[in-house]
Amino acid sequence: MKSVYSILFVFFAVSLSAQVPLTKICSLPKVCNESSGVVLGKQNTIWTNNDSGDKPVLYQVNRNGELLRQVYIKNALGIDIEELALQQNKFIYVADIGNNSNDRKNLSIYKIKANQLYAKDSVEGEVITFHYPDQLDFPPQRSEKNFDCEAFFWYKHKLYLFSKNRGKSLYTKIYTLPDVAGNYTATLVDSFFCGGWVTSADINPSKNTVALVSSASVYLIPFSKKGVFDKEKAVHFSLPSSQLEAIAFKDDSTLWLTDEKNCPYDGNLYEVKLGTINTVAHPLLHFSVPQYPQNESFYISYNGTASDTVQYSIVDSQNVTIKSFSLAVSTRYGKDVNLAEFKEGKYTLHFKSETYEEVYDVEYRK
Repeated sequence: MKSVYSILFVFFAVSLSAQVPLTKICSLPKVCNESSGVVLGKQNTIWTNNDSGDKPVLYQVNRNGELLRQVYIKNALGIDIEELALQQNKFIYVADIGNNSNDRKNLSIYKIKANQLYAKDSVEGEVITFHYPDQLDFPPQRSEKNFDCEAFFWYKHKLYLFSKNRGKSLYTKIYTLPDVAGNYTATLVDSFFCGGWVTSADINPSKNTVALVSSASVYLIPFSKKGVFDKEKAVHFSLPSSQLEAIAFKDDSTLWLTDEKNCPYDGNLYEVKLGTINTVAHPLLHFSVPQYPQNESFYISYNGTASDTVQYSIVDSQNVTIKSFSLAVSTRYGKDVNLAEFKEGKYTLHFKSETYEEVYDVEYRK
């Protein structure tokens, strides 16, 4: 299971001024209630998987949410399969690399011929096993727990892995592996400071862009043909908060995402159109807000390195301000908002400072 966190790369100087809507394509089948990875399949379908707790099975689903195929990976351990990656429609890589406790010594990635998934109910994959060069203890000290991984992609015969930092520093590390069967020591190639956990990644090689997802954010990072991340030119936008787990480029202008089913409104396949997104500078703040709060209070979480004081206001559908307050921002904070006196309906949450503004739509359902 993956927990809900927001993510902030402090090198990122470009973001969006508002939350970008998710367009729901379909509800995923009940068997995919913990969708953790996603890649494109034939005829406008997807392949997805559940994370820990399920068998090593891939599920093919169409745009109507219909389950088309289930394929069992016979030689997979199936301890914690967290992510899928696609190699030019030829191979699918299945990453059994979830490592919540940072104590695994059997990290495995399975390379499967894509065409076999449409012909057989069970397959075997070539096995890539590896360890991290900088992990000496299993598990390490709590503050050094940075050896979990839920995000990777394939590019030019290499697999690029992003660590999920459960430690103190909040640095995400990037490792590479060869894409052929064998036992390897991963190569540490980059790292950057972040404010949360990366849960999925994909690449659009035609646009030299990498997409990363956290619980309620997407980051688009220029990626050179030599394998260099241009973090200073990255673009960030927020999404209605849910436990978004997986991301894939459908085409040059479209992202598909899935989330886990944690409430009646989750467990879906979504679409985001990139052509509608406009970017503006902001002072490295990010907010995470639930789209459908149901309890009598909800928690607004936010990350930031700015020294601004942020003004908050909650406005109803008649443009009447129901609640307002202000808080200084200097690091990761949060705020409980009491909804006991709120009526059911649609509201907007406004966050504003001298240099930054963001607006979220929220529908309160009792």
